[in-house]
Amino acid sequence: MRTSERAGAPPAAAGRSPASLAEHLPRLLLVCLTGGIVLGFYVFLSMLHRYPMPIGWDTPRYLDQVNFVAQGGLSAVPHALPPPIKTLASRGATPVLLLTLSGLLASNPFALAAVAPPAAAAAIALAAGALVSWSLRRRAFELVVVAAIVGLSPEVVRLMAPETYADNLFASAIFLAAMVPILATVRDGEAAAGAIVLLAAGGVAHESFYGLVLAILGVVAVAYLPTSWRTWRAGEARPLSTPAGRLVAVVAASAAAVGAVLLVVLRAAPDTPKLSMGDLRQKLRQDLPIYLYPVTAPLAAAGAWWLARRGRAGAGPAGAAADGQGTGRIGIAAPRAAGGTDASRTRFASRFLLFLAGAWLLGTVSGVGLFLLGRKLPAHRFLAFFLPLPILVAVAVVAFAVWTGRRWARAATAAVVVAALGGALALGTWVLYVDIAGTRGVEWIDPAKIQDAATAAAYLKAAHVPDSQPVVFVIDDSGPNPLSYVPEMAYMLRAVIPPGRVPHAYFYVGSPTRYLAGLPTYRPVPASYDANENRFWPAVRRLLPEHPVALLLSSYNPAYGAFAATHRGMVVAPNIVALSGPRPATRIAAPPIPTVPTSRFAFALLAIGALVALTVVGAGWAAILLPSGIRSFELLALSPAVGIAFLLIGGIAFDAVGVRLGGAGGATIVVATAAAGYVAAVLRLRRAGGPARFAVT
Repeated sequence: MRTSERAGAPPAAAGRSPASLAEHLPRLLLVCLTGGIVLGFYVFLSMLHRYPMPIGWDTPRYLDQVNFVAQGGLSAVPHALPPPIKTLASRGATPVLLLTLSGLLASNPFALAAVAPPAAAAAIALAAGALVSWSLRRRAFELVVVAAIVGLSPEVVRLMAPETYADNLFASAIFLAAMVPILATVRDGEAAAGAIVLLAAGGVAHESFYGLVLAILGVVAVAYLPTSWRTWRAGEARPLSTPAGRLVAVVAASAAAVGAVLLVVLRAAPDTPKLSMGDLRQKLRQDLPIYLYPVTAPLAAAGAWWLARRGRAGAGPAGAAADGQGTGRIGIAAPRAAGGTDASRTRFASRFLLFLAGAWLLGTVSGVGLFLLGRKLPAHRFLAFFLPLPILVAVAVVAFAVWTGRRWARAATAAVVVAALGGALALGTWVLYVDIAGTRGVEWIDPAKIQDAATAAAYLKAAHVPDSQPVVFVIDDSGPNPLSYVPEMAYMLRAVIPPGRVPHAYFYVGSPTRYLAGLPTYRPVPASYDANENRFWPAVRRLLPEHPVALLLSSYNPAYGAFAATHRGMVVAPNIVALSGPRPATRIAAPPIPTVPTSRFAFALLAIGALVALTVVGAGWAAILLPSGIRSFELLALSPAVGIAFLLIGGIAFDAVGVRLGGAGGATIVVATAAAGYVAAVLRLRRAGGPARFAVT
């Protein structure tokens, strides 16, 4: 046996010269086009409405974290602050990615906050397509169909808006990419390092949903227990060489890695934002209609039925004929654990995907069920994270399209695919552009608030107010839900003022006149106003005897105009009133603030640059960690998700040795992480048959 064959190279590596770039190029371009379409679908929302700042209710909170990390590193995020109190010290993905990419692309974290989540959505879509095409040996056009349906699905749309769950998006892309080496490890005993590293990176990106993924994989391991038990009892394999044993080993190793990073490197315990039951119920009620379960659930069931049928029948000559494709040109190495035939590999993969989808469904139903029983769990996020649903829908579409083409003509396949993609686009457009943006409303960060916060910081600096001195910001909300929007305003302000001042920034909610009188502000309408006041008032009340500096900012309090008109002597800077505090000797000008690109072309170029950067970072590492038999177009499709994982890993590693994540340091981290992957890939490929390791079809 040749060395390349022992290394698991495809037959192309052993029997003929490497394929030329021209042979690979059409499929690679098809993958690039698909990623660009999904990216554009989400970026176009901001371009259409010309949002002046990044969108998402959660985005100010992420930028709050970025502000700390930019100055002091990942370990500088405090574990508690004055109300609204909570921080997410254990979450490193968004700060790392926004800071490093902004350094590379010569932009700012606010602009990257607008384009990085759409890039992550494209990474999710492509990873889902590659998972299906690699595991089931499907063609490139089928990868594209799966990627498009998943990328435009209500699940991914809901992760994107209206909150923009950036950490969920990054983690979802990594978790889907991790399923490829996880399957290879369980089935063939290879790519275990890739499975552990990617799974752990997803855990660091979002530790809460990592717990759900571990539970899902635990259920999959249980499904393999009977087979694994029989294999071990027959003396055919050691316990850790059985499917269940391999999966348990991967899960345990990744959990140990995540624990080490969180507790030793980041020095933070797993945490999650807290929401009221009222907010959680409202989100669930609003979200349920967008998934169109009466339509998507039967389609997903059809996809599951097809997987079950394929899992029983395999992909032998009859199965290959039924699918309209042969197996001899796939170029996948013979597995050690599945009998050495393409049919057995596909049969095993079909069952694995079916087990995975079933376990994921169980986890989703359990999470929603516990919420309905009174547990304060984000049921709406469980539904948005249920990515197997659109994957199974896509599997059903692909299977039906191939069947119609075999039964009638190729034109029938094209017609089914076009109709399915048109339906996916229509559904995604309705959910994002009509239901969410048109009905619920997409929140974008108020540039006036960013400007006023920056001006307030400039005043405090000019007035020589030390960062360690308490400052009270008198803010108010006259809207229907101050319980949510007042903390939102606090996060916007914290995203701009110097990080050293944030632990000493307090918020009085209500009238400036009542603040000066040393009294809280209570109102009967809305009903949640007083509850919100009670959240902030105790901390401020304890400060009042110290006579802290207190500022009233125009865009943060509706009472500013009337108060400033009658107290002109208190105006110390544009749109800033000092209720108490020193008067600066010189006039304070409004400083420049970070913004997204004002040009639509520049905005689109930045979004493309972010996706390309993630792909370039990930390609080398993907070549090392992904299993043998991966085809070039699948490697490209998985590279953005792998890039997210390794940019996170690289950022944490460089931050630990004192390299700043923003600016030139961030650019250095991106380049160094990518270069390390390519160097390692070259060394690996020299031992594994060179470029011929990657089959074309």
